[in-house]
Amino acid sequence: MLKKLDELGIADNTLVVFITDHGSNMKGSLFRLDGTNVPCIMRWPRGMASGVQSDELIQNIDLVPTFFDLAGATVPSAYQIDGRSLKPLFQGDAPDDWREHLYFEMGAARAVATKDWKYTAIRYAKENIDAIQRSTVVNLPKNMAYIGRSGIGVRGASNPNFFEPDQLYCVRQDPAEKRNLAANPEYAEQLAAMRARLTECLTQFDRPFGEFVSGGNAAGPGQVDRQLKQVKRLKIQGKNVILPEDLETKPAEQATSKEQRQLQRERRRQERQK
Repeated sequence: MLKKLDELGIADNTLVVFITDHGSNMKGSLFRLDGTNVPCIMRWPRGMASGVQSDELIQNIDLVPTFFDLAGATVPSAYQIDGRSLKPLFQGDAPDDWREHLYFEMGAARAVATKDWKYTAIRYAKENIDAIQRSTVVNLPKNMAYIGRSGIGVRGASNPNFFEPDQLYCVRQDPAEKRNLAANPEYAEQLAAMRARLTECLTQFDRPFGEFVSGGNAAGPGQVDRQLKQVKRLKIQGKNVILPEDLETKPAEQATSKEQRQLQRERRRQERQK
């Protein structure tokens, strides 16, 4: 593509953006290294010096206002723009009023992140809680995944904090988000500050979510604690869910026939591998 731009003689005044919709690993998560921290490389010889770098917080919502800005487009007042033009960053200098945090969401998860901190809240809707409470253990990774997909659940389970309802990370020191500080009293003030940021974001959308924005099908934490303990004890190899022998499973009469058969097949598979 770059070669073609050169052939057409328009490369110098063409902005090329290389960016992914997710990281190279753990697609479908909110992990910083995988789902929310992705490569962004731009090339615009006429308007951006080679080698310029910026560590400011940007999102894909900034691309449209950037294109409008560079094209000199007149945007109707009724056209709502969520992001902002990235042009002020093209020389490597951050403006004084650049954003201090980003907001993310995926299914049952909501998150806010600054350059140093990341807070993620998992709050299932009432219908999801019902499905989780009725789920067989082998299906918990699927039903407790943020968007109810088994692939997301089994990949996410590689991080022991993936299913935790409250997650606080110092991403500057822990970019892989392995050390959850949410329950550490030393970071209670930081947790409260990040929760306040998340609440501020959520109230703008006027959509129920957990205890942050009540109403509708929103539900607070603590209603799937038993299942949380179970899913954290599962061992997952590829897409295979391995059940510890002493793990308390849901009584068979509470499971559907399909779930019973799936649980029986999983038990038999494990027996054959012994």
